[in-house]
Amino acid sequence: MNTAPPAGPPRRRPRWLAIGVVLWLVIELAVLYGVAQLIGWGPALLVLLALSFVGISVTRHQFARALRTWRQGGTRSQYGAETVLTPVDPASVGGSAVGIGASVLMTVPGFLSAVIGALLLIPWVRRTVGRLLTTVVATRAVSAVAAARQPTVPGQSGPAGEESRNGLPIIEGEIVKE
Repeated sequence: MNTAPPAGPPRRRPRWLAIGVVLWLVIELAVLYGVAQLIGWGPALLVLLALSFVGISVTRHQFARALRTWRQGGTRSQYGAETVLTPVDPASVGGSAVGIGASVLMTVPGFLSAVIGALLLIPWVRRTVGRLLTTVVATRAVSAVAAARQPTVPGQSGPAGEESRNGLPIIEGEIVKE
């Protein structure tokens, strides 16, 4: 069996993700230390705990809001004998996703994550980031579909005139049930 070597260099996303998480933790600890130096360790930890509880409350609200938005967008309407499915607005889905992400950031213990989460809950920031998120997801989805339609082995094609899918010949036949 012929297997083609993987195309391009291997992906290193997990390493960058691990570095990003460690860097985020270091920054959160530095901010916590700075706040604790200003107001003391006890009040700093109480404020951190209070921010997490606020984040939990906001998360419940944001999930309910997102479910309401998605249900309203996917409702069926009766017009005479025809049933019409109302499409979900991509901008509202992006805004809902940003709201959920912001509330989760507020739930995570940390001053920096709480501030970023609170900023993402401001309506115009939420709309802007929601549109950006929708655009990025749509672009990646289109490129993923285009990549899936490419032959699996670049440059390989079947005999002349033969149809192929993903670089493999299509064999016409009939299924016989016995």
